[in-house]
Amino acid sequence: MKCKNCGNLIPDHSTFCPYCGVALEQIPAQPAVTPPLTMPYAPVQQPLPFSGKPKKAKGKVQKCPKCGALLSKKEKLCSICGEAMPKKPRQAKAAIISMSVVICLLLCSTIYFMLEMFQGNQAIDELRAEITSYSELTQKLNSELTTQTELAESWSRHYHELKLKYDRISGKADFYERYAVIVGNSNSYYHSYGCPDLDDSYFYIFNTENARYQGYRPCPYCQ
Repeated sequence: MKCKNCGNLIPDHSTFCPYCGVALEQIPAQPAVTPPLTMPYAPVQQPLPFSGKPKKAKGKVQKCPKCGALLSKKEKLCSICGEAMPKKPRQAKAAIISMSVVICLLLCSTIYFMLEMFQGNQAIDELRAEITSYSELTQKLNSELTTQTELAESWSRHYHELKLKYDRISGKADFYERYAVIVGNSNSYYHSYGCPDLDDSYFYIFNTENARYQGYRPCPYCQ
């Protein structure tokens, strides 16, 4: 049969519409009309009274908490007794779903944070290794620099010592080069220092003018 209020199909002999909840009026049974007797006919069977048991619902079913009738999951009211079907705790389900989403987000955030921390620690370890390597290289270079500095200072001191000696000797050398000559035993010449013709086994040193005065002549090789 069809509900007169919402138009949905509902089981026959229902007291209430399971969709809109409107109480249904029981339609009295119409008396049977006997047609004119023109030919033999079989007796008309009257409809059986409603037994109070609903038709078997198809698909997913639910049980009425009051009368125990099996109803379709879509029905909001019992078509037999009119009892409202208990609603599912949607708020509890929504809370569980929300909590699950929050837990998943927290878990993902924790995993991401741990990965970032692991990568950060790995990068820190690599930087520490590089710093240690640079520190060792710096120490080695500083040691070499100290050695080279000490060597340079030693050479600098030696240079200054030689320069002082040169300054002291250069004046004497210049004096002897200008005013002194050497006279050996081999001949009557006077020579300069380093002359290959000079016999230096026995010699005298004279002033140039004095050597000339003594009768010595300048050497043809060095004078």
